[in-house]
Amino acid sequence: MNTITSYDENGFGSNFTNAFVNGPNGIAIDASGNVYVTTNANTIEKFSPNGVDLGVFASTGLNLALGLAFDRSGNLYAANFVGNTVEKFASDGTDLGVFAVVIGPTGLAFDAAGNLCVANFSPSIMRFAPNGSDADSVHQP
Repeated sequence: MNTITSYDENGFGSNFTNAFVNGPNGIAIDASGNVYVTTNANTIEKFSPNGVDLGVFASTGLNLALGLAFDRSGNLYAANFVGNTVEKFASDGTDLGVFAVVIGPTGLAFDAAGNLCVANFSPSIMRFAPNGSDADSVHQP
């Protein structure tokens, strides 16, 4: 629907923003409450906590980005599905390059130790150490 819906504690939904969002896929919220959304336009859009469109946060190195996750330092990671990578961005949107190569990454989450867990198309879940080295495979069917 090209919209982002926000739900309150009672489960009632409303439009988070009036901005058009081209096929929102992944979403993450930073420590300040800003909302980041991946789009079908190969961008990551940024919104203020109250839904004001702050524009394109990042648009390099992306080809159907799906999942998003922030590390403890405020860097944003994007599961770059078609590009078979996990891209890393500084808190100001600077592209820090490829963090890891993964076949069809779809979802991202950090564990308590700061390792990045990546769900992928193979299907498996891989865990990467904070420096990007492949820590191990968490799950393979």
